[in-house]
Amino acid sequence: MDSTKKTFDIAALAAADEGDLHILDGNGNETGWVWTFAGPGHPATVAIDREQAARFLSREQLKERAQVNGKKWKGTDETPDELRERTVGYIVARLLRWSSIEMEGAEFPFSPDNARKILLDRRYGLVFDQANEFLREEKDFTKRSPKA
Repeated sequence: MDSTKKTFDIAALAAADEGDLHILDGNGNETGWVWTFAGPGHPATVAIDREQAARFLSREQLKERAQVNGKKWKGTDETPDELRERTVGYIVARLLRWSSIEMEGAEFPFSPDNARKILLDRRYGLVFDQANEFLREEKDFTKRSPKA
């Protein structure tokens, strides 16, 4: 083995605790509004992921019990609005802060309630889509190597 070759440090693959989403306008230009999200290993993400996993497992257990007892399984039907509400809950649970903005000339500070207002308002679907897509991509939390 070549003794001059550096050993790979797996820590380089660890996700960052936080990641910044630069909100874009309809033309793809940065607006200056930055949302900071909890990374995959952040306690906020771990908590919401556990909550969602528990909900899924509970549903699966109910389904299995019904099948074992020879009963038909009739799960609850989720409406599109309920799905959006659940998705917004996930986004807000991982959203740590945002840079300062105004709404109609007044300061609109970050808070979970204000984030929900924006994400549930269909007029701001562009923001919802960007936040949702950002959280689907683990690479958004990849630590960047310093440039040589």
